[in-house]
Amino acid sequence: MIFGAPGAGKTTVLERTADRLEAEQVTFGALESEQLAWGFPLLAFDRIVEQTAAVLQLQRRGGRRLFLLAVTVEGAAELGSFCSAIPARPLLTVALDARPQTCAARIEAREPESWTGRAELVRRARTIAQAVTQIDAQLRIDTELVDPETAARRVVQALRAAGALKPHDGG
Repeated sequence: MIFGAPGAGKTTVLERTADRLEAEQVTFGALESEQLAWGFPLLAFDRIVEQTAAVLQLQRRGGRRLFLLAVTVEGAAELGSFCSAIPARPLLTVALDARPQTCAARIEAREPESWTGRAELVRRARTIAQAVTQIDAQLRIDTELVDPETAARRVVQALRAAGALKPHDGG
């Protein structure tokens, strides 16, 4: 589970990690929980957790046992809710850190000025970036110091160390 503030690099690290696992022919599923919230109004946090768990359960029925999940959480309690809902073990938590101003700048650079939610997302990114530094994780990566490829390599190494990659899965 990769978590961090909006703009911290969750999507990019998720994509790079997925690319590395695919290159090794590891069977996995990948999901950004924010996709489940999308719409108007945004779904409440507990509904996002519930729907994430349901999607992962369906993925397990499809034969997948390893999941890459990107989530935005605002505190340890929210991370705990996601961790409880994830059907896979072992569970590796990866925090992506970046300074609040960096997260805000990344969002401003990627989102169109015409988007009505842009200012609120920038504001939330600043707040969440601060909060993420206080949440425990098994692996912490500063995305201002580490490029996405290196971050993905560290995630895959941590998955191996945690026993999440089986020998038949490219491990």
